[in-house]
Order: sequence, then structure tokens, then C-alpha cells
Amino acid sequence: MNKNIYLFLLCLLCLPTWLRAQKQPLPPPINTAAIEYAPTVSADGRTMIFETNRNNGKWELYVSYLRDGRWTNPEPIDSVNMYGGDTDLIGGPSISYDGNTLYFFASFKDGYGREDIYYSRRIGDRWSKPKNIGPVINTPAYEGFPCISADGKTLYFIRESTDEDGDILTRGDAICYRIFAAEKGKDGQWQKPYPLPMPINLGCEKAPRIMSDNVTLIFSSIREGGIGEFDLYLSRRNEEGDWSNPVLMDFASTPERDQFASVSASGDLLYFVTNNDIYTVPIPPKFRQNRNITIQGYIRDGESRQGIGAYVNVYDAETTEQLMRLENNPSDGRYTVVLSEGKRYIIEVEKQGYTVYFFEFDLRKLDKYQEFERDIELFRTADVHVNAIDRLIYEPLNAQILVTKQEGEQQIARQQTENGRTTLKLPIGASYRLKVQADNYIDTSFVIDLSRKVRYNVVEKDAILRPETKEYEIVVKDLETGEGLPFTVVLVNRSRDEVITLDENSSNTPGYYKVHIRESDEYELEVRNPAGYAFYSDKNPVISAKDATRKKVIELAPLKIGTKLTLNNIYFETGSAELSDASERELKKVIELMRRNPTLKIELAAHTDDKGSEAFNQRLSQARAQSVFNYLKKFGIPEDRMVPKGYGESQPIVPNDSDENRAKNRRCELIVIAI
Repeated sequence: MNKNIYLFLLCLLCLPTWLRAQKQPLPPPINTAAIEYAPTVSADGRTMIFETNRNNGKWELYVSYLRDGRWTNPEPIDSVNMYGGDTDLIGGPSISYDGNTLYFFASFKDGYGREDIYYSRRIGDRWSKPKNIGPVINTPAYEGFPCISADGKTLYFIRESTDEDGDILTRGDAICYRIFAAEKGKDGQWQKPYPLPMPINLGCEKAPRIMSDNVTLIFSSIREGGIGEFDLYLSRRNEEGDWSNPVLMDFASTPERDQFASVSASGDLLYFVTNNDIYTVPIPPKFRQNRNITIQGYIRDGESRQGIGAYVNVYDAETTEQLMRLENNPSDGRYTVVLSEGKRYIIEVEKQGYTVYFFEFDLRKLDKYQEFERDIELFRTADVHVNAIDRLIYEPLNAQILVTKQEGEQQIARQQTENGRTTLKLPIGASYRLKVQADNYIDTSFVIDLSRKVRYNVVEKDAILRPETKEYEIVVKDLETGEGLPFTVVLVNRSRDEVITLDENSSNTPGYYKVHIRESDEYELEVRNPAGYAFYSDKNPVISAKDATRKKVIELAPLKIGTKLTLNNIYFETGSAELSDASERELKKVIELMRRNPTLKIELAAHTDDKGSEAFNQRLSQARAQSVFNYLKKFGIPEDRMVPKGYGESQPIVPNDSDENRAKNRRCELIVIAI
């Protein structure tokens, strides 16, 4: 290597750190021939507010925005600058990390002392009129250069340092100050300020800035080991609340007065003032705050989509300790939360009369700064979906919903379900009783409590209604012995898709069943698989809770030679041997009986009443018996197991003296001839 180049590089390394750092003054339109002082940047690094005397020497606050990598032309914050008189001093701005509150000091006449701390709230793209922070913090003396922690809990500021006689301390021509902190109590009010202990306050400090991690403090100080007058120092607070020995930020400090450090949440770029201009310099890793993330977005009314004011609560997910409680900007709903590495967080967004919103971030292994955009919707009402359901068959019901407030029992809504479902819009913040009613069902009710924290604006509730029923007794027994038969009894509801099955598990006594059936409905009764017995046949196999006795006795004939079973539900067209469609169900029972008993042989006997000639009735009955024979044969029953035989009017079971009796005599019978 060339000797001259080597010596040059060696000399370059010997230069003080502050000369080697890449410090850069911000270009116009930020820095001008006037004085630019006390810059403050928002958490996202895109808003800067600073103090300047560019307007005819009057100290005022200006704001600029970073757009496409360039700062916009600074504009005066008129609502603050024009609040006092022409001679008032306004300075030391500090914007909260969420960008919604601007703190500063001023000498307005409505203050408590010479200079007081004030604040303004952001309203859209404007700032509200200044408001004094109050006499707990402000005194008759001087308070200035405030800054707020990212969690909104601690305000740092300065007061003049005095000796035992009350005289203001100075170092050369510099006025000395002490750094104070004030914390918010649980009631949200500021508590009495206290001076930060040594090694922070040694007597000549100024311009504190707490970083977004809430533990890293940068301030200016005149102390031993410094480079010049008011150098930048950094101290960190440990978990016990003790501050570390301040470290000189030699990469930024100069022989001039270096003050008013400001760092965005990303923590990689330092803004500060030296030589009456605003400078920037990259922050070396060892001087950087703890890694963070920034979460920001808008909190809106879920229905109107307008921004609303709300609280953002941050909890330690492991201990449930509340770490911070922030208010967003009510003018547009904008919020910003800065979270430091090392914890798992639960964030809760709440507003009185609205649903709450929760989300979580795990920063236990955070490796770099990140920004997240998350818009949040809160709702004034909850959509309560009610499903009215039949308890026995789980089918939807047409029901009426009556809604009353738990407090005062005032009825506020009445609504009908459609296909068993309806949706009620109920305001958040109260508890409601919902009464569900349906014809022939027992009323049911339940409570929807929206008075506490409601996380979701959609609630699904099934209203299970029990039908009004009556007990019904069914007895299945042997026709000859009277003994109970444990055969399966099936009840099929004629009005809805309901089937009730009674078997040997339904009763302690074989053949004796007690069942609850609906008061409003009728049921068709069927006895299944009566092995060794003829099947159950009834002209009207229907039961109802309205039956006088609410009891049905079914007598089944055992299958043996001579057993006779009347097929009650075999029908023919008038004067014809053609089977009607209504006969199909009964004929299928005969087919099943024949298949289940393969050795069974039967006679198919047909009978008529006495209307018409005897010869005609004989031919008609024989033809009808043959029709039944042909039907069974078509379904695979062998011919040699069936004998069709017509008896005409020769075997009446009752006198043919009325239409009712003649109907009884017109019948088909199944007679066992071999088994």
C-alpha cells in the first residue's frame, strides 16, 4: 500500500468519533438561515414538528411531513402559534408516539408560571387550541421541553436548577436544568413530579427524550468527560427502575451544544440540534433502543365506518398486567401502539357501548423493527341469530321472539322466525332476556348478556323448544294367551318428520310401553318383526293424544293352522276386482310375512256384502282373491304357497243391515293352511 495513503487512513481513524459519523444537516426547506430547534418525530418517522424563529424572529411551531423520501415545506401550526400574544415564547415541542397529542411549553398569560407545559390534540390534519397541563406539573417558575413515553404513562420535562439560595445555576453562559418525571395515576390524573435520581441529574441537564421502548433515555448534559457544551448522553432503566450510568453518544456529540434528540420507533436514525440547525445521524447498534414494532391504523364504527374515539389497552399475556392504556384520536380514529421486544402482548380495543376487539403479538423473538397496519371495527349492536328448534327432532320451528331488558323488564322487540331463524339487533351495554314461543310448544327463555365486554358482534343461540305432550300407553300381546309380546312398535308422525321407536329397551314389562306423544299431532302405528305371529292390521292404525283413554291394545294372532287375519287395508274399486293404490302398504306386509316364514301356506279369502246377485258376488270375490294372488306372485311369492278363494256373500261377520256393517263384510282374509 502507498505510504501516503496508509498515513491518511491512519490519521482518519485517529479523528474523534463525532468527526467520522455521517452527520448531515437536513436540507431546505427544513433548515434555513433562521434557527431550527427542538425537532420531534412521530413513531412512524413521517411527521416532524420543530421550533423556529423564521417568522420575523418570533418563536413558533412548524410541522413537516416525509413524503417520497423528502420533507414537505414546513407549515406553521396556527392554532398554537396564534393562541397567545406576539411576544409569547412557544417551544420545546414533543409529539406523542401515536401522533395524536403535541406537548410543548409556552409563556401564555393563562399559565401558572413564567413558562408552562401545554398540549394540543390532533383533529384530522389540524391541532386543537392549547390546553394547560395543570398545576400539578406547572409551577410559578419554569417548566419546559416535555416529552411523553410511548405508553402515555410518564411525562419527562425540565425545571431550572437552583442553589441553596434559590439562584439559577449556570455553566459558562449556559443555564442548567434538572430532569423531572410525572406519572399518571390509576385515575388518569398526573401525580406530583419528582426529579430523576443520580446518575441522571448531576445539576446541569436539559432536553430529555424517552425512546419508544420506554426504558432508553437520551438527554443533554454538561458533565465531566464530555466533548463540548451540552453533549448527548444515553441511559437505560432496568427492571428494578434504576438508571444506568449515562454513556456519551460520541458519534453525534460535537464541541457545540448538542440537544433535543428525537428518534422514531424504528430506532435507527437520530434527529438532534447543533449549530442552530436540525441534523440527522445513523445510530450505531450499541446506542439503539430495544427493538420495537409499531402497530397503527384506524378504529371505526363498524356500521357507519366513521372514526371513533376508543381506548387501546396493552397487557402482558403471561401475567395479565396492564402495561399501557392509550387513547386514540377521536376525530378520525387513528391509533398507534409501540411494543418492545421480549414479551407476548394482548391488545384490547374498547369503547363504552361498543364491542371490544382483541389481538395478540408475540415479540419474544423479535429480530428487527417492523410496522403493521391494522384497522379495527367496533360495533354498537350485536347481531343475535336465534334458531328455534324442535327438541325432539331438531327441525326448525316458526316461533315468536319477545325481547325484554333485564333491568326493568321493558319489552323492546317482538320478532317472528322464518324457517326457524331470525336475527335481532341488540344494543351493546345491556342484558336481555329472550322468550321464545311457538304453538303447541312449551315456552323457553334465555339471557343474552351484552352488558360486559362483548368480543364479537355476532351471537348464535339455539332455542330448543319442547313440544306439549301427553303420555300414551301401548300394549302388544298374544291374542290367545294375553301375554305381552316384546315386539318393536314404531310411531310415525303424520305431520312432521318424526319417528318414535319402542322396543324391549323401552319398557320393564315385555309388550307394555308408555310414550309421550305430541298433543297436536297424530301418529300411525306399526308393529315390526312379529316373529311367529301375524302382522298388525288395522283399518285406522292412528293414535292421538286426544284419544279418550290414551291407550292402544294390539292383539297379534300366533301363526298356526287356522289362524285368520283380516287384511283391513286391502281396497278395490267399486264393483271391481282391480286393487287400488291404497292397498300397496298392506300387501307389502303380506309379502314380508311370507318371506320371513318360508314354509307358510295361506288361503287368500275374499268376501262381499249382500248387494247384487249371489252369483255376481261369488264371481267378484273370486276375482278379488285372484288379484291379491297375482300381486303377491309378481313379487316372488310361489304359487304353491297361496290358494285364492272367493266366498261371495256367504260368510258375513255382521248382519248386512247397514252401510257400516256391509263395509265390515266386504273384506279380504289371510288364513294359515300350513306351516
